[in-house]
Amino acid sequence: MDEMKLLQQMRAEMPTPDPNALAVAVGWRSEHPAEPRRSNRWRSPVLTPNLSRGLIVGAVLTAVLGAVLAIGPSVVPGRSSSATSYANSAIEIEKQNGYWVAKIKDPLADHERYAEGFRAVGLDVRLSLVPASPADVGRLVWLEADKTETSPPQRGDGTPTPRFHMDISAGNEPSGCQIRQGDCRLAVRISEDFHGAVSGELGRPAQQGEPYRYPTLATDPGEVLQSVDAHARPVAEVLDEVRKRDLQVVYERVTSHDEGPSNHVTQQRYNLTFAPIDASEVGPKWVVWQARSIQDGVIQLQVSPEKLKPLP
Repeated sequence: MDEMKLLQQMRAEMPTPDPNALAVAVGWRSEHPAEPRRSNRWRSPVLTPNLSRGLIVGAVLTAVLGAVLAIGPSVVPGRSSSATSYANSAIEIEKQNGYWVAKIKDPLADHERYAEGFRAVGLDVRLSLVPASPADVGRLVWLEADKTETSPPQRGDGTPTPRFHMDISAGNEPSGCQIRQGDCRLAVRISEDFHGAVSGELGRPAQQGEPYRYPTLATDPGEVLQSVDAHARPVAEVLDEVRKRDLQVVYERVTSHDEGPSNHVTQQRYNLTFAPIDASEVGPKWVVWQARSIQDGVIQLQVSPEKLKPLP
């Protein structure tokens, strides 16, 4: 038989691999793929349709299997992780002395990159980095966690006592270093005995012009007006302190109400509302309620025409 005819007959009898079936088998795509878009891309006439498809499927299979082998079983859905470390461009995680220590490599990365790292070592952690005031950088400014497999200690009456402070913490690595100096990184530490789900926000340095996620008292330790007593002082006196530090100021008017829902402030009850007010409307003898850090170099003075009175 002619060799060319024999070759054509052999190829006709060989089963053609189905790329969709193979992709489903290796978990690369869903079982019901969307209708593929038609392509006008030129295809080399050297490859026949069947051979071209076979090579493409082979390349896909090689890439997928290579990725699975490179990542390891720790990130395959439905399987527990035995990994003790993981790193990508956003986060680096390793087990140290009974804790998972997660060091932030890119504080501006998408939070999914952090979640990817935690999943790789078997942790259910959703972490976001948010712009924070100087005192809140390196702190967990918001945290929601549960315990699904270990029980917290109990009070005398049998009610659970939260253990978040024991199991989850944040800071800088190496300990005591200053962010933006050398190899200092923001870090989160999670006890290896913690098996619940965690959602949290970690404070990071704010970029220029970026407002803080959670404004803080500007007079707190580590803040721009640290040790300044601003409460109940005239606006003019507080502005003197502000100008010494070359800070910008915006204002918010505080109004006290005689009835309605109230909050305890310094062991007294107040019903307060707040609204922005232009600097031209604020007199030098107005009274400062609070000074808040809202952005790098910018504070907000909450003020009222006279000293606010608590509810009886």
